[in-house]
Amino acid sequence: MSTIATAPAASAARTARPGAALHNFLLYVFVIAGAALTLGLVIYGANYYTLDQAHRALSPKHPYLRPSGVIGIRLGLLGVALFLCLFLYAIRKSWKWLSKVGNSRHWLNFHVILGVLAPVVITFHSSFKFRGLAGIAYWIMIAVAISGFIGRYIYAQIPRSLGAAEVSMKELREESARLAERLKAQEVLAPEDFASLLRLPSPAEVQSMSSQEVLWLMLRFDVARRWGIADLRRKALRSFGGNAVLWGMVRSHHPQVESVIDCLNEEAYLNKKALFLSKAQELFQLWHVVHRPFSYSFVVLASIHIAVVLLLGYF
Repeated sequence: MSTIATAPAASAARTARPGAALHNFLLYVFVIAGAALTLGLVIYGANYYTLDQAHRALSPKHPYLRPSGVIGIRLGLLGVALFLCLFLYAIRKSWKWLSKVGNSRHWLNFHVILGVLAPVVITFHSSFKFRGLAGIAYWIMIAVAISGFIGRYIYAQIPRSLGAAEVSMKELREESARLAERLKAQEVLAPEDFASLLRLPSPAEVQSMSSQEVLWLMLRFDVARRWGIADLRRKALRSFGGNAVLWGMVRSHHPQVESVIDCLNEEAYLNKKALFLSKAQELFQLWHVVHRPFSYSFVVLASIHIAVVLLLGYF
């Protein structure tokens, strides 16, 4: 019985990137530190944050957790520091010495983590009260964070090499053809079993769609692909007398099945990217037009808020 390579070449290359281990370690440190800080604030401040404004002043934790309190003001300073670090990702393109430090994808990963952690810290700094100018700045910050998630997703739809340069349509089709040949050689699943997973609309249909329709369709295909892969894993394991874990969402210990599943997953993923490539590029350009004004307006309002705090002597 013929088989496919144990894992797609792209996946193997990703794990072999220089500095990947250190990068992943630092990511985990940031995630764990952020989660620990959030959990600690929730545990310590739960009985304070749930009080109404009148009763908060009577709480023994008020001098600590109010926005100008001992902990609150430090959370505000931490939030500002995190946001300053966030903007390093944008300005590194203009600073030649900074652009030579690290990998663009690594910078983007930290940018995303800081984009999650900073709003969380600012939320606790505000003690969940969003009023006045600070409240307006807060909701703009949330809009920036949400648009950042959308931008990160769109960015992931544009295939890139290890050097972060965009991959051409020719390279996509060549890789897809290699995967298709491997799928023809395997005997774990019949072609009709995975035909629906590889079925996509025509390029003409995609080009006629609006930006919102394209974004929704990409999201839908990604979700459907994960469920489709899980279903195929269950079916393949049954034919080999094995059992799936968590409805097939978790990798099994059967190398022959997993090699075919990996190939299918990569083939469906590349076909989707090739189909939506031009639309994803258009969406990414449009996203920049929307994301930047929100970011700049937040900086202006946050700076005014900080200036007022300093002038009034809260710090």
